[in-house]
Amino acid sequence: MRPLSSVYRRPQSEDSSPLWLIVLCDMMTILMLFFLMMFSYTYEPEKAQEFARSFAVGDIIEAPKTSEPDVPPPAPPPNTADAIRRLLEERGMTDAVDVLETESAVRVRLKESILFETAGAALDPKSDKTLKILADVLNEIPNEVVVEGHTDDVPITKARYRSNWELSVARSYSVIKNLTDNGVAPEKLVAAGYGEFHPIAKNDSREGRSQNRRVEIAILRPGSEG
Repeated sequence: MRPLSSVYRRPQSEDSSPLWLIVLCDMMTILMLFFLMMFSYTYEPEKAQEFARSFAVGDIIEAPKTSEPDVPPPAPPPNTADAIRRLLEERGMTDAVDVLETESAVRVRLKESILFETAGAALDPKSDKTLKILADVLNEIPNEVVVEGHTDDVPITKARYRSNWELSVARSYSVIKNLTDNGVAPEKLVAAGYGEFHPIAKNDSREGRSQNRRVEIAILRPGSEG
């Protein structure tokens, strides 16, 4: 009978190296060759650049080239306040109109004396010249424009309007109607009536009340609300 040891003896031809060790050795060999190649390029910069270009997609697939004409940068917008002041000075109309600048708007303040009769909203014919100048300026700019009507605090008793508030709205509309008749786009005009509630002077004197009776044309700066 054969001994048991001879029956369970492992075959001599079986490989004693595990599979993971073979794969690891292959990876180490590849990494070593890669770093040796990179090390050799440090002594030859031209070959290093060629090697880098071989991995650059932009050198293989070129983006289509478009020929665009040289367009000069847009000119800055004119200073609206200075333009209005200059036109008013040229036509000798600075006494009845004030031009103010704020962070949100350029404001053109028109006194009642050049626009309306007391407690009325019909425009005086002598206001046409002033409003025509403003219309010419507004036609050149895209800004939104708010036309504000203001009054003093003296109650209305014998007029077609029931309150100063109603009168201020009617005056705002009259100015807007004139501006649109002179070509200003209606879609950029807004009517507002504040009555006696936004005074710029005290109403305890004739002079103060005269200052409060006014129409203001607010040319809004981009992104502003008045």
